[in-house]
Amino acid sequence: MDLTTAYQQAVMQAGKIVTGVSSDQLTLPTPCTEFDVHALVNHMIGGLYMFDAAARAASIEMSALEHDFVADGMTDSYNQASAQLHEALGAEGVIMGKWEMPFGTMPGMIAVGIGIIESVQHGWDLAKATGQSAAFDDELLEICMRTAKMMPVEQSRNPRVFGPEQPAPAGAGLADELAAFLGRTV
Repeated sequence: MDLTTAYQQAVMQAGKIVTGVSSDQLTLPTPCTEFDVHALVNHMIGGLYMFDAAARAASIEMSALEHDFVADGMTDSYNQASAQLHEALGAEGVIMGKWEMPFGTMPGMIAVGIGIIESVQHGWDLAKATGQSAAFDDELLEICMRTAKMMPVEQSRNPRVFGPEQPAPAGAGLADELAAFLGRTV
């Protein structure tokens, strides 16, 4: 699976988890301690718009990402952002260019790798918070883990991004191993 397909799959599979969230779960805490369910879903949707803008070489105001997408209809908002990103990722050579992200300019391949990690890890966070299965494709999880291990994760180990690596329980699946590597308690 190439990186573009992996990102599209990550977004789609995380979207299935978003669809499974009920309105009475929005105030639940998540393993990503900075966010409750409502804030996490907003972050996920805003992230899709941010990556979409970067893929299209468009600028985006960070304040636009603070919009309450959940209030607009959580599933519809996620699906709209996902469709836009999917279209942007379909452009010829899009991941070969430079992407302007709020945290710096980087090769599109690196940005897509970050997007894969974001979608999978926050999908896992959301699944755990809402009692759903974090059912991501094994090939996607392997790509995500390899990508995470290639990133300068140690520079990002702080409560706002990734916590210190945690031990994964014996027999943990790939999704839980990834979560533990990224600092989540499994």
